[in-house]
Amino acid sequence: MNANLMSELIAQLGHSDPMVSKQANTALVEMGATVIKPLINAILEGSENLRWQAANVLFQLNDPCCIEPMLEALKSPNLMLEHIAVEALQQFDLSALVPALIQALPNSHCSVQARIVTLLESAGDQQAVEPLVKLLETTDSSLLRLSIIQALGTLGSVQVMDAIKAFLDDEDTHVQKRARCVMEFLEKKSQGNLS
Repeated sequence: MNANLMSELIAQLGHSDPMVSKQANTALVEMGATVIKPLINAILEGSENLRWQAANVLFQLNDPCCIEPMLEALKSPNLMLEHIAVEALQQFDLSALVPALIQALPNSHCSVQARIVTLLESAGDQQAVEPLVKLLETTDSSLLRLSIIQALGTLGSVQVMDAIKAFLDDEDTHVQKRARCVMEFLEKKSQGNLS
């Protein structure tokens, strides 16, 4: 593998011409695992555009070596990088990622938080319940409240009923409806009436 070619292609990922960037992306993906370490360095040290473009290539490579850099990317102020990181992480065993996802949750952008909530819901781990309730009680975003209430319903912990009850009169009618549905489900569960 020509290291100079690899470095040149990685630099081209951040090019202002989208065609140059796309061609570099395609060539790097074709190179496979040999480009992982240089791409990780680009995520850590590159320009904002290069960072998310490098993350995008790593996402396409779908290699477990990418998990740690993607978890780090969740802490980035670069919204595109955060989104690519969430997309990449959903390809892996979520149960192993729950603690890191919980840690990233309060510091991520609101739209990324909603996607992390969905990953936590999919992981089905009860350790996500308390952080989700905490975020539910503090967020201003109706979309995020809706996502969290849905996730809490899926996680099925009856201990969250009081927290969800507060949203039966939410300003957003979608949040109200979701809160009602989840409350009905959790009430049936608490009474042992679920089949």
